[in-house]
Amino acid sequence: GFRLVTDYITDPGRDSVVMRTRLLPLPGGRASVAGLKVYARWDATIDNSGGGGATNAGANTATIDPATTALVSSDTTAPTGPFAAQVSGALLASRPFLAESSGFAGTPSDGLTQLDTQHQLISDYQSATDGNVVQTAEIDTRPGQPFTLALGFGPDAQSAISTARASATAPFGRTLAGYVTGWHGYDQTLRPPPAWLPGLSPAASAQMRREYWLSANVVKADEDKTYPGAFVASPTDPWGQSVPATTTHPGWTYREVFARDSYETFTGLLADGDRASARAMVRFLFDDTQQPDGSFPRNSLLNGDVAPDTFGLSEIDQDAYPLLMAWEAGFAGDAAFYASHLRPDADFIVNHGPAFGVERWEEHPGYSPSTIAAEIAGLVAAAHLAQAAGDPARAALYLATADDYQRNVKNWTVTSTGPYGDGRYFIRLSPTGHPNTAETYDLGNGSQAGVDQRKVIDAGFLELTRLGELPASDPDVRASLKIVDSVIGSQTASGPGWHRYGIQASGSSDGYGDCYVPDLTTCSPTGAPWFPTATGSGHLWPLLDGERAEQDLQTRDPAGAARLLETMQHMTSGLGMEPEQAWEDPDTPASPFGSDPATASIGFTNGKPAGSASPLIWAQAQYLRLVVNLQTGSLTDQPAITTDRYVRNGPPAALPMSITSPAPGAALAGSQTVVSGTTTPGARVVISAGQPGAKTDTTAVVTAVADATGHFQASVPTPSGTTMITATATRGSHATGWAQVTVS
Repeated sequence: GFRLVTDYITDPGRDSVVMRTRLLPLPGGRASVAGLKVYARWDATIDNSGGGGATNAGANTATIDPATTALVSSDTTAPTGPFAAQVSGALLASRPFLAESSGFAGTPSDGLTQLDTQHQLISDYQSATDGNVVQTAEIDTRPGQPFTLALGFGPDAQSAISTARASATAPFGRTLAGYVTGWHGYDQTLRPPPAWLPGLSPAASAQMRREYWLSANVVKADEDKTYPGAFVASPTDPWGQSVPATTTHPGWTYREVFARDSYETFTGLLADGDRASARAMVRFLFDDTQQPDGSFPRNSLLNGDVAPDTFGLSEIDQDAYPLLMAWEAGFAGDAAFYASHLRPDADFIVNHGPAFGVERWEEHPGYSPSTIAAEIAGLVAAAHLAQAAGDPARAALYLATADDYQRNVKNWTVTSTGPYGDGRYFIRLSPTGHPNTAETYDLGNGSQAGVDQRKVIDAGFLELTRLGELPASDPDVRASLKIVDSVIGSQTASGPGWHRYGIQASGSSDGYGDCYVPDLTTCSPTGAPWFPTATGSGHLWPLLDGERAEQDLQTRDPAGAARLLETMQHMTSGLGMEPEQAWEDPDTPASPFGSDPATASIGFTNGKPAGSASPLIWAQAQYLRLVVNLQTGSLTDQPAITTDRYVRNGPPAALPMSITSPAPGAALAGSQTVVSGTTTPGARVVISAGQPGAKTDTTAVVTAVADATGHFQASVPTPSGTTMITATATRGSHATGWAQVTVS
């Protein structure tokens, strides 16, 4: 018997992947490898394409470079589409190949077909044009002696060959030393993990330390090398085995920037001490992805352009998180940055919140606890940033708006007429903010249609405690956790876990994941990927173990939090990659080789990764911050500015506030309108007028003081179109009121 042992690294000085491989006999089998030949097969998908044909566009062309024996692949025609880039690739060895051939996958010209049938390359095709190309080469090697392969990239064939040749012929030890030195140098700037954590065994603590360093490096490696601060959601395409390889396909990739995922990554960077990368992320989001109206797109390309796969979705929590990030990364006092970026963002939230677009699972609009939690934290941060920039009027506006959301979040998202427990608990979301009604919505992804909002549970309300807006001991939070455990909790071989959301049923009612029959969805067969049918079975998300552990820490259960950290460790893939989802169902074998990738199972084990994405950087960062939180015994990512305002000192008192003129929905005749109303006598009043449909931030802010009767009035601009008028009142440092009307 034999084995091939390969070390993979990226060349720190070139655009190449370098592989050092040794052919070794198994114990007692040295003679058995003496006559073996080693071949390399390169199945190129240049520019994320390579199949050709009507459903798998973007054919490649393969050639052999006679001067170097390099295997070269490139696009047959100039690439087009949103993900297109002019790239060529070349594969070279440290010694010239002994034989080479180019062909088409799965045909007699395919080198693998030749080796399977003839045990050698019998045809040396020098090129294969316009198709799904593969290239095969015999390597000049000897048993036990290492050889080096390098896959180099460049804008054309010669630059790719030059890069690959330089990496392949350089001493591998020197390249490896440069690679290791670079990462060690980075790691030395970080906060080291604790030697042990209470509640973990010595073995689990050792695994924790390994996964901590791995997570820190995986998170950093997730940053684009051309655009600093551009951290993608994952370096993967979920269910990539079933996604057509084509540059014109509308996305289906996590290799893009999502502001929500960036925030979660940001918390991991702060936890491990990489403040420089955290600040670069804030700069990238605001400088490169923010839209003229102050908002942020669902997702962006690495250069900051709006991605082609936004699907028309708006997500207001993604507008809120960057404000909190700017505060925590130390941008307070930068007046120019505030005026050009932070103020338009906060104004957008005031004019559109609290329910605008879909919630954090990107599926349904409505009043969502996790979305509102992000808005509250973002607006409180914006208030502090405004104060530091010399804008006290907007500081008061943002604080009073946040206070109103905090006062009403339960009114919008806690039902008292639900079917579970005693009927009172947080629901996943309320489409119109009336959680006690029998309002219904569809769960999507092939799952149930017309489900009563009161039946659908998720644990997103824990963001209200993590972000310091409700105490962890809040009775509705505690009661809701019992419902969460009974409705969407599952036990696996790795430990407990939770679905994103669901209803009381046998099996998953979330359809985003690899199919398991007989879950409450229309997917089939068991093991089939979510793509291309957009139906499936949702599974457990390890990052939710981290969120639950942070709640346990707040309620003084560090042992429970440590057990959930250990569960996250058990659910990983490879050396410690945190997956998006973990399989909670019985073990499912992989489909036979050659099965249709649109329905084939890749094989699943209970408590281990499902098929979507691994690593998910949100989950990897969640693991990092949980380690640090367990070390300190507190939530290092919990904003002090929200905790001080809503938990330590109790929430601000509510002042009466009403806008008496203009009336809601009024049609205004002039470009200026007098706004009048009543509040507490002597209160400081801030009135804003913004146009939600405007392409830029047009919000104007004026101030007034309520007279002895509580009356106030001021004139604001009201151009043609819809105007959102918001009036806030502040008395002292801990009492606010809020009212809002829409006019046209």
